[in-house]
Amino acid sequence: MVVGHTAKESDDDPMRIVYNVKRFIGREFEDPCVQKIKQDSSFKILKNNEGDPEVEIREKSESKTYTAEHLSSKVLLKLKANAEAFLGPNSKVTKAVVSVPAYFNESQRRATIAAAQIAGLDVLQLQNEPTAAALAYNFQWPSESSEMVLVFDLGGGTFDVSILKIHGTKILVQAVGGDDYLGGEDIDLELVNYCIQQFEKTHGIKIDRSPSDEGMKKKFKRQHLRLKQLCEKKKKSLSIDTEVTLSIDGWYCGQDLRVTLTREKFEQLNASIFTRAMKVLDRTLETANLKPKDIDKVVLVGGSSRIPKVKQLLAAKFSKHCLQDKINPDESVAYGAALQAAILNGVAEQKLKGIIIQNVIPMSIGVELESGKFSVLIAKNTATPCEQEKVYKTKGSTVVIAIFEGEDMNRAASNYWLGKFEFEPTINGVAEDIKVTTKIDDEGILHVKAISMSDATRGKEIKILENRSRLFKECVKKTQKKEW
Repeated sequence: MVVGHTAKESDDDPMRIVYNVKRFIGREFEDPCVQKIKQDSSFKILKNNEGDPEVEIREKSESKTYTAEHLSSKVLLKLKANAEAFLGPNSKVTKAVVSVPAYFNESQRRATIAAAQIAGLDVLQLQNEPTAAALAYNFQWPSESSEMVLVFDLGGGTFDVSILKIHGTKILVQAVGGDDYLGGEDIDLELVNYCIQQFEKTHGIKIDRSPSDEGMKKKFKRQHLRLKQLCEKKKKSLSIDTEVTLSIDGWYCGQDLRVTLTREKFEQLNASIFTRAMKVLDRTLETANLKPKDIDKVVLVGGSSRIPKVKQLLAAKFSKHCLQDKINPDESVAYGAALQAAILNGVAEQKLKGIIIQNVIPMSIGVELESGKFSVLIAKNTATPCEQEKVYKTKGSTVVIAIFEGEDMNRAASNYWLGKFEFEPTINGVAEDIKVTTKIDDEGILHVKAISMSDATRGKEIKILENRSRLFKECVKKTQKKEW
């Protein structure tokens, strides 16, 4: 299995080149985002017996399926090998700080930990990407005064906004927002669609994007992937140039593809994507009870933050002098995660001493009421670790306490399901009050406990584990047997 740019630039069968795994890790197959990936990708996504998505790859005479966790583990194994090679002979890397989008839900975070464990890594901490970037920025350009810093992290597949109060060595997250299905990938697909439309218009050919014939399907997916890779390359060029030409000889039915794209047209094509990002930013400011004038610095992170239109929109909102683009947007998150790993390992670097990072939960956590509505126990953007409790009245029958995270107050089932447990009444048919306590500990693990108010000795607790044990055990077993 080849990982990284070598795989991306391979001219191999496009149905064997897998990308954007970060977008469907921790999601169920029926998730609308997975269905969109299934439609847009060159590789095949199937549903396994547990209802999770798996990628099918044909190898010689047989097909094998891989979970998102396993595919992610291959990337981590490559990084692990690179680190060991850099450190020198006999060096072994067994622990890691792994960065994740700030707006990843609990399931996505657990799946990421499982991927690291499959790769043989003990996860010391999951670090939110914008927080890691802020740590890297503050380490390189420390400030003597207290500052309100907004990290604008627009990457290839996800978008995060984090607002942090930084004072010396203290980094306190005030609010997070984001969209875990927004990034450079969407921009690339907009460009692909535009190029196809222009090709059809020029040559008078209607392209069948979903041919039923397997041979034609494979051929089109290869052509589509070639075009997508070219669009990504030219997108980057438009950050410097004002006009580019996309050209592929004999692209479809022997006809050449030639499309001239100006920066102005590029911005028109992706106006809705830029608008979505700005709306997320505005909502995050609102939840933090802040206005643009309250922000001292805007740190640009992620490759897509290089786009001139993005900088223009941010400069108009915050003023140009606030924008901080001197940190490498591609490396800042990894830099910050490495600093956090050094802190956790007790590295005696003077500049690392005394650093305190306090995160917040990205989504509200609560339980489903009998009416189906969502009752919040810990509100979004509450600093962690934390603990909250609330009293509920039962009807004297067995109560199912279902735990969710999300922001849909009218329908709990529309949020992300985390787990459930049953609470038996003291006396059947007799109503009683129960106290539900929700706690997020120092390691970010969620605990939910219910206790009878009339009998404190009676209680029930669930611990939302930091990985999906079934998946982890199966993956480790397969890895040890070299079935993958």
